[in-house]
Amino acid sequence: LQGALAVGDDIAFKTLELQGWVPNLSAFKRGLIESLDADGAATIRITHTQHAHKILPRFRHPTTGEWVHASDGEEEEQAESEVVVCAGSDLHEVRLINRG
Repeated sequence: LQGALAVGDDIAFKTLELQGWVPNLSAFKRGLIESLDADGAATIRITHTQHAHKILPRFRHPTTGEWVHASDGEEEEQAESEVVVCAGSDLHEVRLINRG
């Protein structure tokens, strides 16, 4: 990304997420920048999210001895039009879709 982000920009970006205690970059998310703070924090209304396969650790069940996947306890579905506030350093691989 060349230049600074501005209010109204339509961007695609990735964030660092924990998936079963393993840090991993998310799939691309797309959103509109609603506001920018003086300290660099951006309020982004997420308009589209790709659902990526989650990587979860496996362990042997103590009773059956079978390999089972650990649950991270998170909901699979994401609410439409979610609003997030994050620092500019929390956004990775930012792509400008449309200048606002």
